[in-house]
Amino acid sequence: MKKIIFLFFFITFLFSCSSTNYVFKNKAQATGVDFRTGKWLLNEIDAPYSLEKKLNDQVFEDFQLLLNERVTKVSNAKGLLLVRNILMQPNKNTLKDIKTGTNFDYFINIKAKNNKNDLNSMSVTNHRYRDNNETNNNEVELEIYDLNTLEIIFSQKVVASTGISEGSNSDVHFSKTSNTILLKAYKKLNKKLLKTSIK
Repeated sequence: MKKIIFLFFFITFLFSCSSTNYVFKNKAQATGVDFRTGKWLLNEIDAPYSLEKKLNDQVFEDFQLLLNERVTKVSNAKGLLLVRNILMQPNKNTLKDIKTGTNFDYFINIKAKNNKNDLNSMSVTNHRYRDNNETNNNEVELEIYDLNTLEIIFSQKVVASTGISEGSNSDVHFSKTSNTILLKAYKKLNKKLLKTSIK
């Protein structure tokens, strides 16, 4: 039994894992939106290349479960000639063009990005030579616009970060990859949107 306890502490000393902290940035956004009516247009998601397809598929699947045939991807919208990616916080002229070109009622815009990507899923470095400021910092932002009023009706951002604990003596460190963190940040954002919305 003593050998097992010793082995447990020895492994714990050698390896460390980092937890991820998720923070909602827009505290003023206490309510969601009314999903019961209207046609919804989903923009192509601006995301790191390695995650772009997976996140686009996941987001469309989530909104399709909620809205059925009332949600359409920008790439499938008829009568719309726009650049592939409409930037976050589009101006009223852009929103008006979307409305005129598609006759949709709502526009969903999402962006996912890596602010800092220092850590791999496994890092092996002697703790005496490691930079304890290494972190992964990522964010997912979601905006929803009412195309009839040309006003934003929902805006929220989740910032997720993970890093090596200060004073860690472990030479082997495990952490979530940036793509995993971004997917989870999106899921948390979507969960909060659904929780505060009328469905």
